[in-house]
Amino acid sequence: MVEKVKESFFKLAELREQKGIKLLGNLLLILSVIIMGLIICTIAYFLIADFLYNH
Repeated sequence: MVEKVKESFFKLAELREQKGIKLLGNLLLILSVIIMGLIICTIAYFLIADFLYNH
């Protein structure tokens, strides 16, 4: 039982090392997209609020 768990753990670790780089790239991409989205939303919100306030 313990040996099986160790084996699967090592396999997972190997897979994680191979996929880790791709996963990290995807995570960074997703994070940058989210941050860009937030910045755009914030700017749009301030522009709309300013427009509504002035008119």
